[in-house]
Amino acid sequence: MHKQTAWAAVAVVVFALVGSGCSMATLGSARPIDSGESQFVLAPSFNRIGLSRSDRKGPQFEIGGRYGVTDDVDIGARLWLPLPGYTIDSRIALKKSASADSGLDISLNPGLMYIYAPGGDANDTALHFTTLQVAALFGIHLPGGRQVVVGPKVIDIISTDTSVSLGSTFNMVIVGSSLGYVWPVTRNLTIVPEIAAGVAVMGSVAEFGNDIGNNGNVLQFSLGFLFGGNKGPEVRCVEVPAAPVAPTAAPAAAATTPTSP
Repeated sequence: MHKQTAWAAVAVVVFALVGSGCSMATLGSARPIDSGESQFVLAPSFNRIGLSRSDRKGPQFEIGGRYGVTDDVDIGARLWLPLPGYTIDSRIALKKSASADSGLDISLNPGLMYIYAPGGDANDTALHFTTLQVAALFGIHLPGGRQVVVGPKVIDIISTDTSVSLGSTFNMVIVGSSLGYVWPVTRNLTIVPEIAAGVAVMGSVAEFGNDIGNNGNVLQFSLGFLFGGNKGPEVRCVEVPAAPVAPTAAPAAAATTPTSP
């Protein structure tokens, strides 16, 4: 198969990802959630994935949660729909601002994704993808506990069992970033509008070599709804000293009347 033809087949494979979503969304702040706390995440989104002169667009829905392992580390898991894809990731704090209204948070955000795409289009069999992500999160605090989060990342999509017509393994490296605005509406509800974009800078197909700068691109718009994840105000029991007891006057001695002999 000619190299260009091979990459045309890879384009079909990449398009298959759009329904399951090669998610580049961060959906949260650059600071891990509090230790022992849980957070529930809902996020409708819209994706566009293109290669060369072709593109495909589609909606996506993500649902998942996070758990604070320590004050500096949390773990998260998300499911993508309509085609199933799964993400497991972690935020590891490197720097935490002392104030929620100013300063900078910095975290590492490694992740592992699995994508399943049923057979269709030019593919005769179901496709299975493993995706590795290495990202850094920079959170700029604003008054009111809000935060602007920038998340540069590198994503490597690896497939080991492509369609019968392609018959080869391949991987594709995407470099990009996300930009989100974290808006805490209440203590238990945070809204995160976010945009993420990436460019496929390198791809390789077994037996056909590498292709540098193959014009692949990813664009994703998300609106995240985050529930929980913050500790409530600390409640302390303060011992109230007992009120002093007023001294009680001793009862007067009863007067005795002398009797005549």
